[in-house]
Amino acid sequence: MTALLLAGTFLITFDFFAISVALPSIREALQATPSQLQWCVAVFGVMFGATLVAGARLGERLGPLRAFRAGMGLFGMAALGCAVAQGPWQLIGARALQGLSAALLSPQVLALIGRLPQAGERERAFAGYGAALGLGSGLGQLVGGALIALDPAGLGWRAEFVLSALFASGVAWRLRGYRGPAGVAQRIDVTSVLLLAVAVVALMLPLIEGRRQHGAPWLLLPAALGAVGLVLFVARQRRLAASGGAVLVSPAVFTPRFATALVTVLTFYASVASFMLIFSLTLQSQYRLPPHWAGLVFSAMVAGFLASNFGARRLAARWPGDLLAAGTWVLAAGHALLALALATQQALAWLLLPMVLAGLGMGLVMGPLIARAMGVAPAGQQSLASGLVGSVQWFGNALGVALVGTLYFTLAGEAPAAPALAQAGAASHGVFALLALGVAALLPRWAALPRPPAAAA
Repeated sequence: MTALLLAGTFLITFDFFAISVALPSIREALQATPSQLQWCVAVFGVMFGATLVAGARLGERLGPLRAFRAGMGLFGMAALGCAVAQGPWQLIGARALQGLSAALLSPQVLALIGRLPQAGERERAFAGYGAALGLGSGLGQLVGGALIALDPAGLGWRAEFVLSALFASGVAWRLRGYRGPAGVAQRIDVTSVLLLAVAVVALMLPLIEGRRQHGAPWLLLPAALGAVGLVLFVARQRRLAASGGAVLVSPAVFTPRFATALVTVLTFYASVASFMLIFSLTLQSQYRLPPHWAGLVFSAMVAGFLASNFGARRLAARWPGDLLAAGTWVLAAGHALLALALATQQALAWLLLPMVLAGLGMGLVMGPLIARAMGVAPAGQQSLASGLVGSVQWFGNALGVALVGTLYFTLAGEAPAAPALAQAGAASHGVFALLALGVAALLPRWAALPRPPAAAA
């Protein structure tokens, strides 16, 4: 049962990251612009993050296992939509639907893991959750590149989405005999859901389109709309909480300790999806590797991730300090070395050790960071907290793609030459190193803040 739930987490991450290695092929096949490529990656995270809390609430209403099955089926249908897209905006629309369906199934995984009766079982499940995230991101690059090279049935980059649709159908079918906890009938405030989704999309629009539109004044309009939408969303949550209405995000969950945890998760994930995007573009543009070889290079990162993720418990027993904090420093070192190697235009072999270090750092941080964030959530708010942690993960992914992706494309230029590509890649990895150091700086604040008081759901 737990393995099937983690398969859902793996599929979401796999599909999100597999597209990174396919972006050059998509650009050529669909005549997509750089900003449209950014949207292909970011819109998944934007819609996922904007509706994830609503997905968690819907799981409470339907029952988490029933919601998981429904989300998995919808995810498979959206993947087929990606596979048959004939233009960039059709693909972007299908990716948005993938994000929406992932928002329904994803929070149910953490909610069901949180209900496991034994602490050791929960700990192993959270470790498996981190492994599923890492394997999905790494294998997404490797398998995605291999499928493009093999070109089964002439599908090219579309084969990955066909595979995802089949995988989703298989998981949903295997879960048909399970019966999970029953749902609790409660109303979901649709106005709050729409306010949050519109606000996030509006704020992301100028970040991604600003470069292509050369900072056009009209971009201030969606930015202002997004800011107003967030203010209205917060005001509505406070009003509903005060009147006993169907609040989407209870203000009581934002204790100082948990709020700091969310900021830390956001900071870490701002470098995850953008790392996959930038490094895939670097390998295929600066080093002229075909997609399958670019995916294979990512196996160095996957190897480091698996080594640290599965060896973390043994290492923690011997390590005198905070292993999670140590992982952030390893991650920062990996990105700093990648920035140096790219800036000096070193041979491809010089990237392998920094990739292993980056993978080691990610393996030490990813799963434990989520577990620690969930562990400091207020009592009685676990379901909402799981939705918020997941939302912040994907907001971070989308924000990183928007900001660092724009930095990369700006420095690379319209017709990039090797020096410009080297500068763009080095600057991007410099940002990733700073983000890892930001996580290291935030972690000690958790211990300094008081533990959350009990709160009603």
